[in-house]
Amino acid sequence: MAKIGWDKKIIWCKAGGNRKDLKRSEGMPSLSTPIHSSERLTAKTGPRLSVIIPCYNEKENVSLLVEKLEKTLKGISWEAVFVDDFSPDGTYREIERIAQANSHIRGICRIGRRGLSTAVIEGILSSSAEIVVVMDGDLQHDETRIPAFYSLIVNDVCDIVVASRYLEGGNAAGLSGPHRHFFSQLGVTFAQKLLSISLTDPMSGFFAMRRSLFLAVASKLSGHGFKILLDVVMILPASVRIKELPVIFKERVAGQSKLDFSVLAAFFFMVIENRIGRYFPLKFLIFLGSMVPTFLLASLYLQNLQTGYFQTGENHTASESLLYGVGIFGALLIAYFFNNYVTFYDSQQKKFKLWGWSVFFIVCAVLSYFSPLWATETIEFPDSYSGRVLMFFCQTIALYIGSRFFIWPRK
Repeated sequence: MAKIGWDKKIIWCKAGGNRKDLKRSEGMPSLSTPIHSSERLTAKTGPRLSVIIPCYNEKENVSLLVEKLEKTLKGISWEAVFVDDFSPDGTYREIERIAQANSHIRGICRIGRRGLSTAVIEGILSSSAEIVVVMDGDLQHDETRIPAFYSLIVNDVCDIVVASRYLEGGNAAGLSGPHRHFFSQLGVTFAQKLLSISLTDPMSGFFAMRRSLFLAVASKLSGHGFKILLDVVMILPASVRIKELPVIFKERVAGQSKLDFSVLAAFFFMVIENRIGRYFPLKFLIFLGSMVPTFLLASLYLQNLQTGYFQTGENHTASESLLYGVGIFGALLIAYFFNNYVTFYDSQQKKFKLWGWSVFFIVCAVLSYFSPLWATETIEFPDSYSGRVLMFFCQTIALYIGSRFFIWPRK
């Protein structure tokens, strides 16, 4: 992460750093480091509690949230770190304005990249507090629960405190619309069944933990999607003590919900990658599957051309050629949008860009045409099942590399 500017307490960060480049430095705790009984919080001049608030287009909420935190956290040495992904509504300017007059407030403005999980990771790494709380900036999380979180960890009752909407006394009524309730329940069920996680609300975005514990797992986090808690819990050893407290999820005051299909896709990516990512590159496998219809149609059409089926004129009409063309075109269009919103959700083009689809289409067309010709010259068994599979695999690798570099580059 490179700093490209400094203005008061706003840190401006430019894309280019890679979370995976994070190496364990000397003194950074490991999972084998004791994290409870023997660990005691010591007095220090800096804040003992950092509230990490990832935000995007939350300008109207910032000042109100700061007021609520100041009322709630009296008697605690604290700071709030707002991590803004260069919101177009000027959220970072509002954070800057408040930070200039309030020593409790800091801000990080990230340029060229987005994502709640990576925002939380950078916010926690920028802090020096012994305890960190993660909460949203949309005022739906009940800030009055933070002192209870803090007390439980300070008194060594647990290492992580999770705010649960589904414990007795909690409520998820603040989720706007049936689709958000559906996505939330689906994610909870999926995590509990597939990962055998006992938390009642593993999708919670409101939790507290020891910062030393977070540092022990930071280099192993996937950084995908919006559910950083689940990412952390999947890595932690069973010895870590987690406690849930009920919370009422409040109505949104301002801003827009970030929960959509791409968020759900990111969640499933994270869970599945945790299971098989060490053995197979998940993105490539999904990309491979999305291209099957296109290459099957193209290969069938070109095979018929090469064997002279169309050249004889038998049963050959212009409508048949047109049908193949329309089928290939449609399959490419579907593949483009599928890869844009699912496979490369973390680098997706928010608006349809003609040049991006055009490059995708041209590369696909070229590979679909020339690879059978190349296979005929270089593969001893191009017409066999094994030869066609090998040809398709080579096509997909070339297209995947091109797509990753030119259409959906890493952010």
